[in-house]
Amino acid sequence: FKNLNKRTGVLNPEIVLEITQTCLTLDNPGLTDKIIKQLVSDHSENERLLAQVKTLYEKAGKLDEANEIIESTRQEIIRINNEGVKMVRSGKLEQSISYFIQAAKGMPNNATINFNAAYSMIRQMKESRETGRYFGLCQKFMEQGHKVDPSNQKYYQLLKLTEDLSNEAA
Repeated sequence: FKNLNKRTGVLNPEIVLEITQTCLTLDNPGLTDKIIKQLVSDHSENERLLAQVKTLYEKAGKLDEANEIIESTRQEIIRINNEGVKMVRSGKLEQSISYFIQAAKGMPNNATINFNAAYSMIRQMKESRETGRYFGLCQKFMEQGHKVDPSNQKYYQLLKLTEDLSNEAA
């Protein structure tokens, strides 16, 4: 289980829940908390999944712990996202791109972080009038965000912005 918590972002959430159940049964709170923090980081807006996490913890008599992990992880995501958005708004686009890329590495299945990484790149490409450096990476982040949350309208807004960039470059 030691290396598993580093890879939960690539596992099906249902499998992660089963592993969590095992960790709770084995009373391994350190590993359980790390796994759940990553799951919440990747799926912080999935209320159904978070309810399943709470149910697992409740059955183990640890509902308060689940609520604390979920709330603190959500607050950390908000803090990270807000910091990156602040960089974009203040024109620190290269810095925001690096910041969101790092955030997305840690939260690969967080749609908001992926979309904001893409948006930072779009802003930089528009400002510099040079698309070669970030266009492919931008599309990767857009697609990842869309894969995670196909109903999120931000994807279509970003798609329109990249189409506009392509038309300007042509």
